[in-house]
Amino acid sequence: MRLNLITKQGNGLGMATHLSSEGHSVSVFHAKPSTIGQGILEVNVETIPGVADIYIYDNPAFGQHADHAREEGVRVLGASRWAQMVEDDASYQNEIIKLVGWEAPKSLSGVNLYITGWFNGAKFVSSYVSLVYRRLMSGGAGPDIGCMGTVSNFHQPTEKIYNTFLKPLEKTLRRVNHRGCIHIHSVVNGEEHGVSGLSTNFSHPLTYALLENVNLPVSNILLRLFDETSKPIRPLEQWASGVVLSVPPYPYTNPHSPVDLKGLRPSNLKHMWLCDALKEDNLWKTTGETGLIGLVTARGSSVEESTRRAYRTISQLEIKDLQYRSDVGRNINPILTILSKSGWIKR
Repeated sequence: MRLNLITKQGNGLGMATHLSSEGHSVSVFHAKPSTIGQGILEVNVETIPGVADIYIYDNPAFGQHADHAREEGVRVLGASRWAQMVEDDASYQNEIIKLVGWEAPKSLSGVNLYITGWFNGAKFVSSYVSLVYRRLMSGGAGPDIGCMGTVSNFHQPTEKIYNTFLKPLEKTLRRVNHRGCIHIHSVVNGEEHGVSGLSTNFSHPLTYALLENVNLPVSNILLRLFDETSKPIRPLEQWASGVVLSVPPYPYTNPHSPVDLKGLRPSNLKHMWLCDALKEDNLWKTTGETGLIGLVTARGSSVEESTRRAYRTISQLEIKDLQYRSDVGRNINPILTILSKSGWIKR
């Protein structure tokens, strides 16, 4: 199968690399000149490669181009005009939230709970709930990056999660022919709940939780999104976790000297989703463009097991000035107990 990744800053490189390792022909097109992915995949800057079986856009900002590709008969994931409006226009996003029947959170106190659904145009084929570590440094210090770590519960969604968040959204997603991921940011406090945001970003770290936690090729999962009769995707374990890796000056994208990515080998690359990376003389490096190395994922029968495995992978790397949160999954059992007692998750 031939796939084209159209990328803004390389955030979809990890998915493209995994697809290539499965034996597929994968090309990368950069929206602006970049060396990200060079030496790893076929990289194009001036023109998008020829027609492929699937176009993958790693940023909703490509909405217009993605819809044009759809009109040409290409199968497309990751962007649409609708997805772009949801991502970029706060007033439109609020309209969608109201249309679905949700209310904004009455208070910021409570648990920030994320619900991710994979939608095939007719129904959700996978869903899971997550806690997200938004700030750069351990203990919640530093700037709000949006996501520096995740812990995801893959138990079949509770009746409360399905009826509150997933079922009301299905009608809207069918109407706009959405295929791919959607991430719901909710705030729950006992029985109270509200929705503070939506994201359709196909390269969000929460997307990769599923890809880690299945015994299926990535290509198989993507193809299910084009089949409205596809069966639900069964996870391997109840929990998955993710830890974002970076080097200075990230999150500031000032150009910097490339950093050697030592310790990358097939055994740990299976659990890594790279962003700012290239290969030169068979050596892995950052490009010096963003400093966002990528994401390490792991799965397990418990939070502790999944995070231990993720940090074990990180311990095998030798990267100068490596930045990551060391507290993902730590001391969250009291929060999980509250969520479980309220019916939001099963443990």
